[in-house]
Amino acid sequence: MKTKKREIVFIVLQFIFYFGFVLLLHSCSSYSIRSPILDQPTINALENQTVTAVPSSTSKPTITKDLRSTQTALYLSTQSAQETAVFATNVIKATEAEVARQTQLATIISVENADKVKKLYCEYFIESLQDVSISSKDNLFAVGSFRHPDVFVFRYPDGKFIKSLEGHSGGIRTLSFSPFGTKLAAGSYDYTANLWDVRTGNLLFTLRGHRGIVHSVAFSPDGKYLATGSDAGTIRIWNTKDGTLVKYLRVNYMVLAVSFSPDGAYLISGENTNGKIRIWSVQKEFRPITILEAHRYGVVSVDFSPDGRTFASGGIDKTIKIWELETGKLLRTFIGHDQGVLRVTYSNDGKLLVSSANDGTVRLWRVEDGKILNVLEEHNGWVGSVAMNPEETLIISVGGGDGKICYWGL
Repeated sequence: MKTKKREIVFIVLQFIFYFGFVLLLHSCSSYSIRSPILDQPTINALENQTVTAVPSSTSKPTITKDLRSTQTALYLSTQSAQETAVFATNVIKATEAEVARQTQLATIISVENADKVKKLYCEYFIESLQDVSISSKDNLFAVGSFRHPDVFVFRYPDGKFIKSLEGHSGGIRTLSFSPFGTKLAAGSYDYTANLWDVRTGNLLFTLRGHRGIVHSVAFSPDGKYLATGSDAGTIRIWNTKDGTLVKYLRVNYMVLAVSFSPDGAYLISGENTNGKIRIWSVQKEFRPITILEAHRYGVVSVDFSPDGRTFASGGIDKTIKIWELETGKLLRTFIGHDQGVLRVTYSNDGKLLVSSANDGTVRLWRVEDGKILNVLEEHNGWVGSVAMNPEETLIISVGGGDGKICYWGL
């Protein structure tokens, strides 16, 4: 009887080893840039057995073999039957998560249901993610890291990697798709801004002239112009058709944020150190018409409301402020973040504001009274940026502290 049991156990172990070996061979022909969705202890244990390139400011991340297949094979061939069963359960859960993410989101995020927004899934991609921008077409979004010179383009809601855009020699600080989604601009730590054709991936122009990090980029509503703000206290306006410089503006303080009004009549800029916001008249050849003492220390992000009557600013002083464009009057101050605010963005109806901050959270606010409707906590460390898709069914945030791309919805 014992001999028969041993024979059965031996046959089962042979089957497990053979199955694992087949998967290992199969994985050699499968490539992916995405991380597996497995339990963290398993990932930590198995990543020590997988050779991967460490991204730096001068080398691009290697598109490694499909880690899920490789890790499955390694695990099945080296672990006990009980541990294998646990691992298999995790793989099944991961597969279910991938199936779930394929479903097109249909429920619009609004003030009425903002408290029900939850994490859909998060994935580690690359360290020190600085910005995310979502295109108005083709369900595309782009992310950038200050540790890598390329911009990475994905598709939502499935998170599929589409392409990388090359051209910078330093890390990525800021990103923006053009209004019609045909072009993508990036500001870099190499003191330049690049402009790409999204469809082909071709680099159209490298915009040179800044003498410091390009912290902010913004397209005019018609897509004809691109504003760039730099470390050296300058703003440059570029023609996106031929890459020529249209206007040079000097403010003497680091320009961390720029944004055009929806009608293209105004440009606002936010400055570091002195915390000022300047309102520039595009029709008057970008003359400054209003200077606001906005935040203590610095203004990191600005965004116009959809109707263009107001705009929001986020500062190092942990606050978000709503301003009236015509008068420059401060309408409301939102208090809730525990550390500096890094990004603010309006919903399409102007009733909801989404923010990210150094405190590791994404917050949803009711613009009418500054009430916090939801606090989204998943990132470990500062949240570099956050954005909503045009349909407003999805929020995407990127973690500078943990390198995660997180997807939020209903």
